[in-house]
Amino acid sequence: MKDNNELGIRPFEWLTDSASVVPLVRAAVASPPSSERHEAKLLKILHVGSGSSVLGEHLVETMGDDIERVVNVDVDTETLHRMKQRWDKVAKDTATRDKLDFCTADFAATKGVVIIEEYPSGYFDICIDKSTLDCTLCSDSASAGLLTEVYRLLNPSGGIYICISFHHLDLLQPLLQDLPGAHWDVSHTIMQRQVEDLIGNNNNNNNKPDGVAEEKGKQDATNSLCTKSQGAWASGSFEPDEQYRRTVNVLTCRRRLPADPLEKSCAILLDREKVKTHINSTNDLWFQHHNPMLTSKRKETIHCLFQQQQGESEEGTCDLETAYSILFTEAERELLTFDLFLEDWQAWISQQQQQQQQKEDPGFPNDKMSVETALAFLEEMQ
Repeated sequence: MKDNNELGIRPFEWLTDSASVVPLVRAAVASPPSSERHEAKLLKILHVGSGSSVLGEHLVETMGDDIERVVNVDVDTETLHRMKQRWDKVAKDTATRDKLDFCTADFAATKGVVIIEEYPSGYFDICIDKSTLDCTLCSDSASAGLLTEVYRLLNPSGGIYICISFHHLDLLQPLLQDLPGAHWDVSHTIMQRQVEDLIGNNNNNNNKPDGVAEEKGKQDATNSLCTKSQGAWASGSFEPDEQYRRTVNVLTCRRRLPADPLEKSCAILLDREKVKTHINSTNDLWFQHHNPMLTSKRKETIHCLFQQQQGESEEGTCDLETAYSILFTEAERELLTFDLFLEDWQAWISQQQQQQQQKEDPGFPNDKMSVETALAFLEEMQ
């Protein structure tokens, strides 16, 4: 094995090492639904967000007889170029070298429907995502681009998306299971993370033991890991324990043709705007449930502060500037300025007044807040 410095780049693996992913791939292709069984064929595998991972190399080296092609995709052209140079040096022969390709793609790009133009729809049998969805979830547009393009590129009859993620199952499951327009079956496993030093001079990935991917509920040990790893939000704030850090969620999404023949002609492409809206709403619902702005303690504090104001106002209300200082912490006010608060307030109060007019109710004053109005406003803002 050549020195990584000599190869010009230091590999880095997100979440878990490359060897631990191989059992997931083998398990996925070994047990297709009976309706989708077909003659064995060489696999075409897409690795999205590959960066400087050696997963593509490892798949070719360990599953080469079963693989036609692995394609590493990333937005970082320079890193891809250096990883290609590395592969050209370590591949044992030309036939092996030709099984690994490299392709630049930006999933945040909004121009056109197709992002990876080099490959036609339905080309790949498997797509592996090792924390790329995790990274894009801070941008609804990038996440929508990733998921719509992955879906387009997967074989509509049994293509598999393997998503390895550090995110909570309660976020991932509805995000993928209810993806608008998607026809796929989603299953979940928990994988023990396998972390190794990939930058030393004497590492040989081929000698590393495969990681273990265990079906949820199969063994008591796995059940224990599942309970602990999913309990990081049990206190209402993110407090992961050591067991949580040692595991990752794996969601396997297997495409299937729609039952309705009329839908089969449009089964390849998803509506990116609908997917983007779905991602946004799923994120919002999850954060409202697991990390709400309006906690019981915060409600009590707001009630107390408004009661203090009642001594100065017979109406039990306060002006908007005072309400702003009551409702938001100093840190929150740095992000949500008073002017932005007023914009949100005016939008909310207009909506409320329209509803009240339909009920022939005088509605809310737009220049003052009561504690009830303040809590309703915060509830809507979450």
